Amino acid sequence: MLDKVLTVIVPSYNVEAYLPETIPTFLRNEVLSKVEVLIVNDGSKDRTAEIGKQFEKQYPDTVKLVNKENGGHGSTINKGIQLAKGKYVKVVDADDWVDPEEFVKYVNELENIDVDVILTPFIRVNIDTNQRERKDFDNIEPEKIYDMDEVLKCLKDSYQMHSVTFNLRVLKNMRQIDEHCFYVDQEYILFPFNSICKLEYLNIPIYQYRVGNQEQSVSIKNMQKNRQMHKKVIDSLLDERKQHTYTEEKTDFIDYRIQNLCRRQIDIYFSMGKNKNIKQELFSFLGDIKEKDIEIYKNIPGKKAAFLRHFGIAFYNIYFLLRGNTNEK
Repeated sequence: MLDKVLTVIVPSYNVEAYLPETIPTFLRNEVLSKVEVLIVNDGSKDRTAEIGKQFEKQYPDTVKLVNKENGGHGSTINKGIQLAKGKYVKVVDADDWVDPEEFVKYVNELENIDVDVILTPFIRVNIDTNQRERKDFDNIEPEKIYDMDEVLKCLKDSYQMHSVTFNLRVLKNMRQIDEHCFYVDQEYILFPFNSICKLEYLNIPIYQYRVGNQEQSVSIKNMQKNRQMHKKVIDSLLDERKQHTYTEEKTDFIDYRIQNLCRRQIDIYFSMGKNKNIKQELFSFLGDIKEKDIEIYKNIPGKKAAFLRHFGIAFYNIYFLLRGNTNEK
């Protein structure tokens, strides 16, 4: 039974340093009865569960601690969707937060809306420089219902986990997100495409996205270490794309996102220096993409991708020769 306006899923793994600051941003008296906050503890080894339990005891009608075995970010979202009792669902990572005042406006607006996905601006907060950058959507009017195909060309790179709120019925219809895997935020925002028709934009910048932390999975060192997980997400998106017949607009948008993920994968390999094993991984990856979807392969953006398509291994060798890296490990 849906008895809340909004479920906030908070994926939580070893986040004792962040939860005491993050969770209170959802707990404004004006909307306590309308919001459900699921702290999904992914087998943490610190005080995450203890802190979550304290919030649950203090706000029993709003906060629920969900303990589960470690399964990765995707598994916490899957569990949250399974348990959600809100009409709408938003995922907020435990090291991020929301603007409390904007959050109240946002929840009250949600109460009177019935669409498949809602877009909101988000703020990138650099913790090193304290710089704040608003990420928004161009040429989309607020509080107007659109067919999603009408606005996909306007979404570009601002369509992210931080900017979307899904109707629970949409999430219930999508395949499960990959578990034991980083970078699944792209699965979360693209897997529901088959069920999304109606969209609305609210000019309410609620999500505060923390950047500049070298421990984040998107730091280059972590992406090098977890490159196979990044590749797994690309493979899953390609597989899902083949399972459905999308409109031309949705197909173009999904392809654009997959192509840019492929570009990122290539950059990861090149960032690791000249290395025989990495070179094999790179060309194995390109071969897989070419076999699975030749159009995706042909349209991977960037100069590296273009030169690799035309010159293959010769470009790889010349690239590192010009950079002074001639010793292949």
